Formats: sequence, structure tokens, C-alpha cells
Amino acid sequence: MESIEYRYELIVRESMLDVMGHLNHAAYLTLFEEARWDLCANQGMTIEFMQERGIGLVVIEAQIRYRKEVRARERLIIKTRFSDVERKIWKASQTMEKSSGELCSTIQIKGTVFDLKTRKFISADAEWRSVFLGHKIR
Repeated sequence: MESIEYRYELIVRESMLDVMGHLNHAAYLTLFEEARWDLCANQGMTIEFMQERGIGLVVIEAQIRYRKEVRARERLIIKTRFSDVERKIWKASQTMEKSSGELCSTIQIKGTVFDLKTRKFISADAEWRSVFLGHKIR
């Protein structure tokens, strides 16, 4: 089952640039993660909520493709969708686009829920599946 599409918007800051004047390659990963965290927090799954339950999210694989240069002060939209949320290893697909709709980058993520006490992967429970699918939990 695939989730609804979640949109996250931002403006590229100068601190995100490399010496060539475009978005640093590592900043792409940071922005994609920022969008995933925003989705979780907006659905009620904040970092505090996770820590109270002794769980976290772990990225176990990330494949990124850089397609178009991004420069300072450009407005970006990151779109996120989750799939395979009923499995221990879930997937997230994200795109980064300029406000014009021009595709800048894509990333494919595989991740899991992590038990902070046992230090092991666990299956996403009903609350997590709900968050991944775009439903508020509280």
C-alpha cells in the first residue's frame, strides 16, 4: 500500500551551497530527511513521542540521483510517499522539484523502525503504519 503524497516546501539558504554556488551534495540528503521528519511531526510522531516509546527510525539504504542544479534562494518542493509500510523494511520515495515543477533530485530510501533498548529492527506497528500512510495519530 502506498501513502498519500506529502509536500514540504523550503527556500535554499546560502549556508547550504558549495564553492560552485549550488546546493551541496550532502545538503540534498539533509533536506530529504528534513521533509521526512516534518511529515512525522505533523502526523504526531515527534522525536519526543518516539523517545518515550523507546523507538526510532533508521535509514538502511539510500539511493540519490542529482538531476538539476539548485542555487541560492530557489524555492523547492519535496514530495514524499511511503510504501511497503506493513513490512519490517519500508520504503520512501522522494522528489525534489523547483517551484516551476522542474525535477532536481530523487531519492529512494529503505528504512525500518528501531528498538532503542534491544538495538534491533522491529516491524512498524499500527501507529507507525498510520503515520506513514498520512494519518494523524493524535
